[in-house]
Amino acid sequence: MIAIGQYWLKQGVDGFRLDAAKHIYGDFGSTINSPAIKAKNVAWWQEFRQGLNEVNPDAYLVGEVWDSAAVVAPYLNEALSSAFNFDLAKQLLGSADTENSQDIGFTLSRIHDLFSRSSAGKFMDAPFLSNHDQPRTMTALNGNENHARMAAAMLLTLPGRPFIYYGEELGMTGTKPDERIREPFPWKIKPGSPEETTWEASQYRGDGTVSVEAEDESPRSLLNLYRQLLSWRASEPALRSGTIASYETGNSAIASYVRSADGLQALVVHNLSSRSQTVELQTSATQKTFFTKLSLATNDGASLDGSTLELPPYTTVVLKP
Repeated sequence: MIAIGQYWLKQGVDGFRLDAAKHIYGDFGSTINSPAIKAKNVAWWQEFRQGLNEVNPDAYLVGEVWDSAAVVAPYLNEALSSAFNFDLAKQLLGSADTENSQDIGFTLSRIHDLFSRSSAGKFMDAPFLSNHDQPRTMTALNGNENHARMAAAMLLTLPGRPFIYYGEELGMTGTKPDERIREPFPWKIKPGSPEETTWEASQYRGDGTVSVEAEDESPRSLLNLYRQLLSWRASEPALRSGTIASYETGNSAIASYVRSADGLQALVVHNLSSRSQTVELQTSATQKTFFTKLSLATNDGASLDGSTLELPPYTTVVLKP
Protein backbone atom coordinates (compact mmCIF):
# COMPACT_ATOMS: atom_id res chain seq x y z
CA MET A 1 0.00 0.00 0.00
CA ILE A 2 2.90 2.36 0.65
CA ALA A 3 4.27 1.55 -2.80
CA ILE A 4 0.88 2.34 -4.37
CA GLY A 5 0.69 5.67 -2.51
CA GLN A 6 4.24 6.57 -3.49
CA TYR A 7 3.51 5.73 -7.13
CA TRP A 8 0.60 8.18 -7.31
CA LEU A 9 2.48 10.90 -5.46
CA LYS A 10 5.21 10.60 -8.07
CA GLN A 11 2.56 11.14 -10.76
CA GLY A 12 1.71 14.48 -9.13
CA VAL A 13 -1.22 13.50 -6.90
CA ASP A 14 -1.36 15.75 -3.80
CA GLY A 15 -2.97 13.32 -1.40
CA PHE A 16 -5.70 10.80 -0.72
CA ARG A 17 -9.16 10.47 0.80
CA LEU A 18 -9.03 7.34 2.94
CA ASP A 19 -12.23 5.39 3.50
CA ALA A 20 -13.07 3.53 6.74
CA ALA A 21 -9.69 4.44 8.23
CA LYS A 22 -10.41 2.92 11.64
CA HIS A 23 -11.28 -0.49 10.17
CA ILE A 24 -7.90 -1.86 9.05
CA TYR A 25 -7.99 -4.30 11.98
CA GLY A 26 -10.75 -5.49 14.29
CA ASP A 27 -14.09 -7.24 14.25
CA PHE A 28 -17.29 -5.19 14.28
CA GLY A 29 -18.97 -7.49 16.77
CA SER A 30 -16.20 -7.80 19.28
CA THR A 31 -12.75 -6.19 19.12
CA ILE A 32 -13.21 -3.01 17.08
CA ASN A 33 -13.36 -0.77 20.17
CA SER A 34 -10.63 -2.47 22.18
CA PRO A 35 -7.58 -0.33 23.05
CA ALA A 36 -5.23 -2.82 21.39
CA ILE A 37 -7.11 -2.74 18.06
CA LYS A 38 -7.43 1.05 18.14
CA ALA A 39 -3.69 1.37 18.67
CA LYS A 40 -2.98 -1.12 15.88
CA ASN A 41 -5.11 0.84 13.41
CA VAL A 42 -3.37 4.11 14.29
CA ALA A 43 0.05 2.44 13.93
CA TRP A 44 -0.89 1.21 10.42
CA TRP A 45 -1.60 4.77 9.25
CA GLN A 46 1.52 6.10 10.94
CA GLU A 47 3.58 3.58 8.97
CA PHE A 48 1.70 4.50 5.79
CA ARG A 49 2.38 8.21 6.39
CA GLN A 50 6.06 7.53 7.05
CA GLY A 51 6.29 5.78 3.71
CA LEU A 52 4.58 8.62 1.85
CA ASN A 53 6.87 11.17 3.51
CA GLU A 54 9.77 9.64 1.57
CA VAL A 55 8.18 11.06 -1.61
CA ASN A 56 6.18 14.07 -0.37
CA PRO A 57 6.10 15.07 3.31
CA ASP A 58 3.33 17.56 2.48
CA ALA A 59 0.95 14.96 1.01
CA TYR A 60 -2.57 15.57 2.32
CA LEU A 61 -4.35 12.61 3.90
CA VAL A 62 -7.99 13.00 4.94
CA GLY A 63 -9.54 9.99 6.61
CA GLU A 64 -13.02 8.78 7.41
CA VAL A 65 -12.90 7.97 11.12
CA TRP A 66 -16.60 7.91 11.95
CA ASP A 67 -16.36 8.26 15.70
CA SER A 68 -16.01 10.70 18.58
CA ALA A 69 -13.27 13.31 18.78
CA ALA A 70 -11.46 11.26 21.44
CA VAL A 71 -11.18 8.33 19.01
CA VAL A 72 -10.26 10.56 16.07
CA ALA A 73 -7.47 12.45 17.83
CA PRO A 74 -4.77 9.70 17.83
CA TYR A 75 -5.11 9.33 14.04
CA LEU A 76 -3.83 12.90 13.70
CA ASN A 77 -0.53 12.02 15.37
CA GLU A 78 1.96 11.58 12.50
CA ALA A 79 -0.70 9.81 10.42
CA LEU A 80 -3.70 11.64 8.92
CA SER A 81 -3.67 15.35 8.09
CA SER A 82 -7.43 15.58 8.65
CA ALA A 83 -10.41 13.49 9.67
CA PHE A 84 -13.97 14.23 8.62
CA ASN A 85 -15.79 15.93 11.48
CA PHE A 86 -18.95 13.84 11.81
CA ASP A 87 -19.97 15.30 15.18
CA LEU A 88 -19.81 18.81 13.72
CA ALA A 89 -21.89 17.81 10.68
CA LYS A 90 -24.63 16.56 12.98
CA GLN A 91 -24.48 19.80 14.99
CA LEU A 92 -24.65 22.02 11.89
CA LEU A 93 -27.63 20.18 10.43
CA GLY A 94 -29.37 20.11 13.80
CA SER A 95 -28.97 23.86 14.31
CA ALA A 96 -30.19 24.65 10.80
CA ASP A 97 -33.15 22.27 11.07
CA THR A 98 -34.38 23.49 14.47
CA GLU A 99 -33.39 27.15 13.93
CA ASN A 100 -31.82 26.87 17.34
CA SER A 101 -28.20 27.82 17.82
CA GLN A 102 -25.66 25.58 19.47
CA ASP A 103 -22.39 27.14 20.59
CA ILE A 104 -20.30 26.01 17.63
CA GLY A 105 -17.41 28.24 18.64
CA PHE A 106 -17.17 26.69 22.09
CA THR A 107 -17.53 23.11 20.82
CA LEU A 108 -15.03 23.47 18.00
CA SER A 109 -12.45 25.33 20.07
CA ARG A 110 -12.40 22.43 22.55
CA ILE A 111 -12.19 19.80 19.80
CA HIS A 112 -9.44 21.73 18.05
CA ASP A 113 -7.48 22.02 21.30
CA LEU A 114 -7.60 18.22 21.58
CA PHE A 115 -6.62 17.71 17.94
CA SER A 116 -3.81 20.26 18.22
CA ARG A 117 -2.30 18.48 21.21
CA SER A 118 -2.50 15.12 19.48
CA SER A 119 -0.98 16.39 16.22
CA ALA A 120 1.56 18.84 17.64
CA GLY A 121 -0.44 21.60 15.97
CA LYS A 122 -0.32 20.07 12.49
CA PHE A 123 -3.94 18.98 12.01
CA MET A 124 -6.42 20.56 9.60
CA ASP A 125 -10.13 20.12 10.34
CA ALA A 126 -12.37 18.67 7.61
CA PRO A 127 -15.93 19.98 8.14
CA PHE A 128 -18.77 18.78 5.92
CA LEU A 129 -22.56 18.40 5.92
CA SER A 130 -23.23 15.02 4.28
CA ASN A 131 -21.46 12.36 2.25
CA HIS A 132 -22.04 9.38 -0.04
CA ASP A 133 -23.24 7.17 2.84
CA GLN A 134 -25.80 9.56 4.34
CA PRO A 135 -29.10 11.17 3.32
CA ARG A 136 -28.36 14.25 1.27
CA THR A 137 -28.39 17.55 3.13
CA MET A 138 -31.62 18.79 1.53
CA THR A 139 -33.35 15.51 2.40
CA ALA A 140 -32.02 15.63 5.98
CA LEU A 141 -33.46 19.15 6.22
CA ASN A 142 -36.87 18.03 4.90
CA GLY A 143 -36.55 20.02 1.69
CA ASN A 144 -36.30 23.38 3.46
CA GLU A 145 -34.04 25.53 1.26
CA ASN A 146 -33.67 28.26 3.88
CA HIS A 147 -32.32 25.70 6.32
CA ALA A 148 -29.96 24.38 3.63
CA ARG A 149 -28.74 27.93 3.05
CA MET A 150 -27.93 28.40 6.72
CA ALA A 151 -26.18 25.03 6.96
CA ALA A 152 -24.01 26.07 4.02
CA ALA A 153 -23.30 29.47 5.57
CA MET A 154 -22.12 27.89 8.80
CA LEU A 155 -20.04 25.24 7.03
CA LEU A 156 -18.20 27.73 4.82
CA THR A 157 -17.31 30.15 7.61
CA LEU A 158 -15.61 27.54 9.82
CA PRO A 159 -11.90 26.66 10.16
CA GLY A 160 -10.38 23.87 8.12
CA ARG A 161 -10.91 22.58 4.59
CA PRO A 162 -14.67 22.25 4.04
CA PHE A 163 -15.85 19.37 1.88
CA ILE A 164 -18.96 19.76 -0.29
CA TYR A 165 -20.60 16.54 -1.47
CA TYR A 166 -21.44 17.04 -5.13
CA GLY A 167 -24.96 18.37 -5.66
CA GLU A 168 -25.19 19.91 -2.19
CA GLU A 169 -24.59 23.29 -3.82
CA LEU A 170 -27.72 22.75 -5.94
CA GLY A 171 -29.97 21.22 -3.29
CA MET A 172 -30.04 17.68 -4.67
CA THR A 173 -32.11 15.26 -2.61
CA GLY A 174 -31.70 11.54 -1.99
CA THR A 175 -31.65 8.85 0.66
CA LYS A 176 -30.81 5.15 0.95
CA PRO A 177 -30.20 2.88 -0.87
CA ASP A 178 -26.76 4.19 -1.81
CA GLU A 179 -27.52 4.45 -5.53
CA ARG A 180 -30.14 7.09 -4.77
CA ILE A 181 -27.62 9.19 -2.82
CA ARG A 182 -25.15 9.01 -5.72
CA GLU A 183 -27.33 9.96 -8.68
CA PRO A 184 -25.86 11.81 -11.70
CA PHE A 185 -25.17 15.50 -11.27
CA PRO A 186 -27.88 17.59 -13.03
CA TRP A 187 -26.20 20.12 -15.31
CA LYS A 188 -29.28 20.75 -17.43
CA ILE A 189 -32.97 21.22 -16.71
CA LYS A 190 -33.85 18.32 -18.99
CA PRO A 191 -31.91 15.05 -18.69
CA GLY A 192 -30.08 13.44 -21.58
CA SER A 193 -27.82 16.28 -22.71
CA PRO A 194 -24.24 15.52 -23.80
CA GLU A 195 -22.90 17.40 -20.74
CA GLU A 196 -24.35 14.82 -18.37
CA THR A 197 -23.48 11.27 -17.41
CA THR A 198 -26.20 8.65 -17.84
CA TRP A 199 -24.85 5.87 -15.66
CA GLU A 200 -28.22 5.65 -13.91
CA ALA A 201 -31.63 7.26 -14.30
CA SER A 202 -32.46 9.72 -11.53
CA GLN A 203 -35.43 9.20 -9.23
CA TYR A 204 -35.01 12.56 -7.50
CA ARG A 205 -34.47 14.92 -10.42
CA GLY A 206 -38.00 16.33 -10.41
CA ASP A 207 -38.86 19.22 -12.72
CA GLY A 208 -35.27 20.28 -13.35
CA THR A 209 -35.29 23.35 -11.12
CA VAL A 210 -32.45 21.73 -9.16
CA SER A 211 -29.80 21.98 -11.87
CA VAL A 212 -26.91 24.22 -12.85
CA GLU A 213 -28.83 25.52 -15.86
CA ALA A 214 -31.80 26.54 -13.71
CA GLU A 215 -29.77 28.05 -10.87
CA ASP A 216 -26.82 29.58 -12.69
CA GLU A 217 -28.33 32.96 -13.49
CA SER A 218 -30.68 33.21 -10.49
CA PRO A 219 -29.11 35.61 -7.96
CA ARG A 220 -30.90 34.02 -4.99
CA SER A 221 -30.26 30.41 -5.95
CA LEU A 222 -28.54 28.01 -3.59
CA LEU A 223 -25.76 27.57 -6.15
CA ASN A 224 -25.00 31.29 -6.14
CA LEU A 225 -25.07 31.41 -2.35
CA TYR A 226 -22.35 28.75 -2.32
CA ARG A 227 -20.39 30.80 -4.84
CA GLN A 228 -20.79 33.92 -2.68
CA LEU A 229 -19.67 32.15 0.49
CA LEU A 230 -16.69 30.58 -1.26
CA SER A 231 -15.65 33.99 -2.57
CA TRP A 232 -15.82 35.33 0.99
CA ARG A 233 -13.60 32.51 2.13
CA ALA A 234 -11.10 33.13 -0.65
CA SER A 235 -10.84 36.84 0.09
CA GLU A 236 -10.83 36.80 3.90
CA PRO A 237 -7.86 35.11 5.62
CA ALA A 238 -9.71 35.02 8.96
CA LEU A 239 -12.44 32.87 7.39
CA ARG A 240 -10.27 30.26 5.69
CA SER A 241 -7.61 29.57 8.34
CA GLY A 242 -6.82 30.16 11.98
CA THR A 243 -8.98 29.60 15.03
CA ILE A 244 -12.56 29.86 16.23
CA ALA A 245 -13.89 31.14 19.56
CA SER A 246 -17.29 31.48 21.18
CA TYR A 247 -19.25 34.73 20.97
CA GLU A 248 -22.38 34.86 23.10
CA THR A 249 -25.42 36.97 22.16
CA GLY A 250 -28.01 35.42 24.49
CA ASN A 251 -30.29 34.77 21.49
CA SER A 252 -30.99 31.13 20.65
CA ALA A 253 -31.83 32.01 17.04
CA ILE A 254 -28.34 33.46 16.51
CA ALA A 255 -25.24 31.38 15.82
CA SER A 256 -22.10 33.47 16.22
CA TYR A 257 -18.38 32.97 16.61
CA VAL A 258 -15.10 34.82 16.23
CA ARG A 259 -12.62 33.73 13.56
CA SER A 260 -8.98 34.75 13.97
CA ALA A 261 -5.93 34.32 11.73
CA ASP A 262 -2.60 36.11 11.41
CA GLY A 263 -3.63 38.97 13.68
CA LEU A 264 -6.94 39.48 11.86
CA GLN A 265 -10.36 38.93 13.40
CA ALA A 266 -13.88 38.55 12.06
CA LEU A 267 -17.18 38.06 13.83
CA VAL A 268 -19.57 35.75 11.97
CA VAL A 269 -23.25 36.05 12.87
CA HIS A 270 -26.06 33.86 11.46
CA ASN A 271 -29.77 34.46 11.90
CA LEU A 272 -31.03 30.88 11.71
CA SER A 273 -34.68 31.84 12.05
CA SER A 274 -37.60 32.95 9.91
CA ARG A 275 -37.89 36.22 11.89
CA SER A 276 -35.77 39.35 11.84
CA GLN A 277 -33.45 39.55 14.83
CA THR A 278 -31.84 42.43 16.69
CA VAL A 279 -28.46 41.68 18.25
CA GLU A 280 -26.70 43.97 20.70
CA LEU A 281 -22.95 43.54 20.26
CA GLN A 282 -20.83 43.91 23.33
CA THR A 283 -17.42 43.15 24.77
CA SER A 284 -16.84 40.82 27.69
CA ALA A 285 -14.04 39.53 29.87
CA THR A 286 -13.30 36.79 27.32
CA GLN A 287 -13.99 38.79 24.15
CA LYS A 288 -12.34 42.19 24.29
CA THR A 289 -12.58 43.12 20.60
CA PHE A 290 -15.42 45.40 19.54
CA PHE A 291 -16.67 44.84 16.01
CA THR A 292 -17.72 48.10 14.36
CA LYS A 293 -17.80 47.41 10.63
CA LEU A 294 -20.37 45.36 8.69
CA SER A 295 -18.09 43.86 6.06
CA LEU A 296 -20.09 41.11 4.30
CA ALA A 297 -23.74 40.10 4.21
CA THR A 298 -25.88 37.58 2.35
CA ASN A 299 -28.82 40.00 2.53
CA ASP A 300 -28.65 43.73 1.75
CA GLY A 301 -31.22 44.34 4.47
CA ALA A 302 -28.68 43.67 7.23
CA SER A 303 -27.45 46.78 9.03
CA LEU A 304 -25.20 47.84 11.90
CA ASP A 305 -25.97 51.03 13.83
CA GLY A 306 -23.42 51.51 16.58
CA SER A 307 -23.63 48.28 18.57
CA THR A 308 -27.06 47.27 17.23
CA LEU A 309 -27.04 44.65 14.50
CA GLU A 310 -30.26 44.09 12.53
CA LEU A 311 -30.53 40.79 10.69
CA PRO A 312 -33.30 39.80 8.26
CA PRO A 313 -34.46 36.16 8.36
CA TYR A 314 -31.93 33.53 7.30
CA THR A 315 -29.07 35.99 6.94
CA THR A 316 -25.34 35.71 7.54
CA VAL A 317 -22.99 38.64 8.12
CA VAL A 318 -19.29 39.10 8.77
CA LEU A 319 -18.16 42.00 10.93
CA LYS A 320 -14.69 43.40 11.49
CA PRO A 321 -13.17 45.56 14.26
